[in-house]
Amino acid sequence: MARTLKESFFKKHVALTQEHGSWVFLFSPLIIGLFAGGRWTAGSGYLVLTVLAVFLFKQPLTVAVKVGSGRRGKQDLQSAYFWMGVYGVFALIGFAGMWVQGFAWLAVLALPGLPVLVWYLYLVARRAERRQIGVEIVASGALALGATAAYWIGIGETNPLGWWLWLLTWFQSAASIVYAALRLDQRGWKELPWLGQRVKVAGRALGYTGFNLGWQYSWGSGTPSWRGGVGVCPSVCGNGLGNGSPGDELAPCPDRHSAIDRFHPIYPFVYHFLVGGLIKRSDRIEEADDFG
Repeated sequence: MARTLKESFFKKHVALTQEHGSWVFLFSPLIIGLFAGGRWTAGSGYLVLTVLAVFLFKQPLTVAVKVGSGRRGKQDLQSAYFWMGVYGVFALIGFAGMWVQGFAWLAVLALPGLPVLVWYLYLVARRAERRQIGVEIVASGALALGATAAYWIGIGETNPLGWWLWLLTWFQSAASIVYAALRLDQRGWKELPWLGQRVKVAGRALGYTGFNLGWQYSWGSGTPSWRGGVGVCPSVCGNGLGNGSPGDELAPCPDRHSAIDRFHPIYPFVYHFLVGGLIKRSDRIEEADDFG
């Protein structure tokens, strides 16, 4: 009986997303929003529960769409319905808690994610969801709104800095996505291209990261910000080294090159931690202006 239930409902590929990199784009903005907000409240806990439940809801929904479009057998449909129900209940509990705490209005920040989800499911039904960089970048922008919500709950009010926090975290996520796409393209190289060709191929990734570096370095009361510069520098170095190395199968020292990609996912966390310092610094500047 227990084995039958496990085989029918408790299927890992239905319950949990197979896109491992997406966890970074969910948690890093959320964590830095909580950090920048300065305090943990009951509303913060309900927000985390709601966001996580909604995020997890996408996987069984995707499986159900695949079954409906003929990409999967109907044996996964029962499990998909089960997990959609579980995640739906937790999402409702979290939202009810936010309602009680007076933060139900933050649900409007989830609205931009709805058309992105519909777009993604449409691509899934057409077997065209893979390597859609545009969809991934837009989706990371929707997830980055978690930073804004967490920050506003922490300070107990809306503040324009919440929108800046959203943009900063979104731009870094976008740079990471473009870089990952570059590395995937490099896997197909049969030989190392000349430098000009490598720079041309990596132009988009370097452009995204360079923009982040320039903006972060100059952000903050019109003066250069060392926190912003240091926050983006690891990503700049990673992109540069990644552009210089062709991929593991062509690399003369595979371990060294694979380490570049292995450590690249932590760059957003370094970046977001230092951005949190920028937000707190801006808060102190505003307070000083108010009392000055």
